[in-house]
Amino acid sequence: MPNHFHVLFYFNDENKLSDSMRDLKKFCAFEIRKYLESSKNSMLNLIRIENDKQVFKVWEDRFDDVWIGNKELLEIKLEYIHQNPLQSHWNLSEYPENYRYSSAAFYLGTPDNVVK
Repeated sequence: MPNHFHVLFYFNDENKLSDSMRDLKKFCAFEIRKYLESSKNSMLNLIRIENDKQVFKVWEDRFDDVWIGNKELLEIKLEYIHQNPLQSHWNLSEYPENYRYSSAAFYLGTPDNVVK
């Protein structure tokens, strides 16, 4: 998605959602910044901020979460995630499995479309 992402986490025991999101966002922000710096991309200025603690900011500080307590809700959320790129305001793909960053191809058994 151009301005957000969806992810499903499963924790065996202790809920480590905040730690997992912090680490995921930190890793991705570092990789995005590294890419923009190495390519001398003018988009680097879009993530530059005036702050004593940071020089760049890629993500919002918060995230939304939904507790998925049963298979039915899991399937509903997964379907929503797969259909999200097809919404008219995004129009990123004609079919869920054709959207490069979707797991839809994996679930349909066509792993050739899966990002590696």
